[in-house]
Amino acid sequence: MSKKPKLIYVKWRDSCGVSPTWEYLKDVKFENDIVTAESVGWLVSESKTSITLVSNMTNREDGEDVEIVGTMAIPKGCIIKRKFLKI
Repeated sequence: MSKKPKLIYVKWRDSCGVSPTWEYLKDVKFENDIVTAESVGWLVSESKTSITLVSNMTNREDGEDVEIVGTMAIPKGCIIKRKFLKI
């Protein structure tokens, strides 16, 4: 890893209302709203269309062979707010 990722807070819109079973279309009530999610993580990648956070990362002094877990990509079109955090 060439540079240490920055810690970031992201407020974003997420989908909801996934049905666990088959349903008849006529019986479904479309009352689910989009939900707002908040995430904090290390910004490890950014493209034109998304950012990628990880929730956990090893802290190697030499920056080599860093391990990560909890990777999540968030589409930029869903982001409401983002703020880098100082630690």
